[in-house]
Amino acid sequence: MGTLNSACRAMLRSAVVCAGLVAAGLAATSAQAADKVSIAGLTTDLGGVPLVVLGQDKELQAKHNIEVDVKLYPTVPTVWTAFTAGEFDMLPGGAAGFAAFAAKGGPVRIISTYATANADLIGKTDKITSADGLKGKKVAVPMGGLWKLTAAQIKAKYGLEPGNGYEVVPVPNLLAGVTQVLAGTADFAMGWEPDTTRVLLTYPELKIVLQSADVRPAGEPTHIQVVVGYNRMSDEAARNFAAALGEAVKKVRADPKAAEDTFWKVSGGDAGTQKYVFANAVSAGRYNLDVHELTPEDRALIKADTSIVVPLDTVPDTFFGK
Repeated sequence: MGTLNSACRAMLRSAVVCAGLVAAGLAATSAQAADKVSIAGLTTDLGGVPLVVLGQDKELQAKHNIEVDVKLYPTVPTVWTAFTAGEFDMLPGGAAGFAAFAAKGGPVRIISTYATANADLIGKTDKITSADGLKGKKVAVPMGGLWKLTAAQIKAKYGLEPGNGYEVVPVPNLLAGVTQVLAGTADFAMGWEPDTTRVLLTYPELKIVLQSADVRPAGEPTHIQVVVGYNRMSDEAARNFAAALGEAVKKVRADPKAAEDTFWKVSGGDAGTQKYVFANAVSAGRYNLDVHELTPEDRALIKADTSIVVPLDTVPDTFFGK
């Protein structure tokens, strides 16, 4: 009997050791399974606040089995050059610009939504409600996909287009356009959030005179930013990242001032006149951060908008997340 008990105890010890080894192996496998991804933003672009918040939240990353490296660049040309060279995995921005990159062979796809907001025309006049409010005026515009979309919507709504109803003055950004409005060399400046809020807080005499929702067929929102990533990312990594960033956005919306403080601390920038501009835009609902995988409705709207700027037959359908 003693021999039998000894044998049983030995077998039990062996089973416990084996179970422990299996558990340890599973834990190690789980730890190794975390995908490492990278995303970039700009040191002075407050649209990157959620990226920085996620990058600092290691617990949230672990929850979604993802490791996120957030890179910050000083200017749009430097971050775009780095992205097209494949130096990091993902970048938020306007869908049309990325679609043009995909049309030229860029192996990228939309990972998630990021933000909806309006394109805004800012000036000193009353709100534009008819073609007469824009006819013969000069509009200072950052030339890009969002302006092309807005111009097409203005044409559909009011029958006016650049050079045939109003004049376009190219500028690098909204602030440069506002300088022209204040100097009287332009009537309106075009931009979007959170820069619009910054301008309205800095120059109380200016106001929003037209928004893209005013000229969209059904007043639907504009996906001014999506997150686009390289196809080298696995579907699982993309889903995990979108889920993690979605949770980070919820934290940002809950306390946008704390999130903005984190951004300036990490970026090393000086808030200056931009102090809590992002927080104000988010709290007021003008800059709607909303991160999720594309729904069929999102995809249809983004495709329709993109088609105004880039011929869809040149863009791989996989770009739209299918």
